[in-house]
Amino acid sequence: MRIIGRSALALSVLLFTASVARADNIAVGDTITFAHGAGNTGGGAFILTVNGDPANDFVTFCLQMDRYADTTSTFLVGGLTDSAIVEDEDHGGNAEGKDPLSSQTAWLYSRLRAGTLEGYDGSENAANAFQWAVWALEDEVWQVPQNDDFSALANQFVSLGNQAVAGGFSGLLNVRVLNLVQMDGSDAQDQLVLVPEPSSLLLLCASLLTLGFFYRRHAAQQGSLVRMVSL
Repeated sequence: MRIIGRSALALSVLLFTASVARADNIAVGDTITFAHGAGNTGGGAFILTVNGDPANDFVTFCLQMDRYADTTSTFLVGGLTDSAIVEDEDHGGNAEGKDPLSSQTAWLYSRLRAGTLEGYDGSENAANAFQWAVWALEDEVWQVPQNDDFSALANQFVSLGNQAVAGGFSGLLNVRVLNLVQMDGSDAQDQLVLVPEPSSLLLLCASLLTLGFFYRRHAAQQGSLVRMVSL
């Protein structure tokens, strides 16, 4: 039973480690460049590279239909927040011009990045569907187009996000909005991003400490057993 318990604990540590590792290595003030990934909607998928480091990139999607990603320019990270900014009320913005990220979009993007979003296979059709689902959930459009190849899958993504919220999901997990600005400080297209979860970091530390305690106790018990046998 102790072996099973230690194995389960070790597995939990690995799971927490994987969760933390998924976070993007990015901070306010970093530079960003865009490259096109799958999809041809005018939005994502995009591949964002941080500080010109090819080893530090991630896949993302845009939150605003009225801004465009320039793949020849460099942008600055102006914020890592829970809202797209400089949005009018027709596109979900409030009186301050902020458009809070929906729980549906956060749930979907988290699953996409984890590789567990049903229907998302990284293809052009899937990328188009996901981008339109995000635009619909973030009030950029009233609904996804209904006569395109990606329409059924886009509607499926919207439905999955709504089902998650209807089933009790709330909050944003570790999904946030990457508020980008031009090098001159003017507003640019906001993107989805993953940040470390404080709760996951705390749980990881707690799990590691607990695992260390059980390991030391087991080692002490084994040492005692060896001494008794020797006697």
